[in-house]
Amino acid sequence: MRLHAQFDQVREPRQWLYRTVHNLAPEPSTAYTAKLAPLDPPASDPVQTRPTCPILSDTHAAPDEQLMRLEGIGLVRLSLESLDARSRELIRLKFNDELSYKEIGERTGLTVGHIGYLLHHALKAIAAELAKTGGAP
Repeated sequence: MRLHAQFDQVREPRQWLYRTVHNLAPEPSTAYTAKLAPLDPPASDPVQTRPTCPILSDTHAAPDEQLMRLEGIGLVRLSLESLDARSRELIRLKFNDELSYKEIGERTGLTVGHIGYLLHHALKAIAAELAKTGGAP
């Protein structure tokens, strides 16, 4: 849209477009972390109607984008409920507590290889559940 608005002033549109997109793009590290959302709702205020996780506090996101993100988080939570308790615990330790396989093994008594196997199959089950509900491509 910016290019269209000032097209008559731009000598080389392709180069102008690349430079503009590069300048406007967020840093990869902040873009990645902004997409992460805790699996459990914040426990600080049980009456709170709007979670304060980074994915929802994006002031630049349109309301419909925020709603789609909330819906996606809800679908992931529902798919987690379809897993057995051990798989849910491994997912929580890996993604909420951000533990390594070795640290998870120390807590659970499982080997690193077994943890990898269980997490792999748990994530495949989540992806299959999300595909059934339309939450994943």
